[in-house]
Amino acid sequence: MEKHIQSQIASTETPIIEFKDQNFKGEFTTIYNQRGYCVIQFKGNGSLKTAEENIWLLQHFLGTPVMVKNNDGSFLTRITTDPEAYPDNVFRPVSDNGLQSPHCDGAYEKNPPSNIVMNVYQRAETGGESLIMPGTDLIEKCGDGLLTSLLSKSFYTVARGENRMQTRPVLTIGEDLIQICWADHEYMQPNNLIVPSEHQKAFREFQEIVLDEANQTKLMLQEDQALVVNNHSTLHGRSPFKGDRELSRLWTESKPGLNNGILDRTLVERLKALK
Repeated sequence: MEKHIQSQIASTETPIIEFKDQNFKGEFTTIYNQRGYCVIQFKGNGSLKTAEENIWLLQHFLGTPVMVKNNDGSFLTRITTDPEAYPDNVFRPVSDNGLQSPHCDGAYEKNPPSNIVMNVYQRAETGGESLIMPGTDLIEKCGDGLLTSLLSKSFYTVARGENRMQTRPVLTIGEDLIQICWADHEYMQPNNLIVPSEHQKAFREFQEIVLDEANQTKLMLQEDQALVVNNHSTLHGRSPFKGDRELSRLWTESKPGLNNGILDRTLVERLKALK
């Protein structure tokens, strides 16, 4: 049975689907394709072991796992307040409990993951809400001039350390869908995020839209709940928090039947007319 939780900022409701074998695939696929994200409720005990088991159950419905480079050969990443838990030595705002602005994962990779699964097993004392922004809403808030800049193949360069770097557009148009790839993390600046002078105004304008809380759905994940996000259609982030906050994350490719971006012919035609 599908349940709902009221988001704390947006007026829309966020669906929660109870994980069960019977009818789960169809229900999940429908809601996930419509919204670009959903929350899965598991039965568990709020432990890391249970969180990891839950994620592997969901992986069968999403697609092939994607290995995270510099992650000790593991598909799963532990997201934690402990900076020593990360083997790549990159500072992250998660390590100081700060804001993680809405973004897409793996923007520094040639092929970012299609789906992200995050299972909370320890909530923060206060704060730590997930921030969700559907790409369709973002595009509709942009004028044609801004969209033209976001389509530029050299809009910005995103890096992670010395070995992973991609120069790319924010928006990519396929035959019948749009993919979004946005990242402006605090830990990427100043050396790991390069914006050419001709795009800096557009970068700041789009950044303001992303950071505007009125454009965000804000929800608090409970223990043994997993947030699944379409990384090519929906931005996700996290509000500041106090105390320890722990979750496990998996990146995957997409199985047939799952949208691999924003499937909206009207928006596709609008963007094609700008190129």
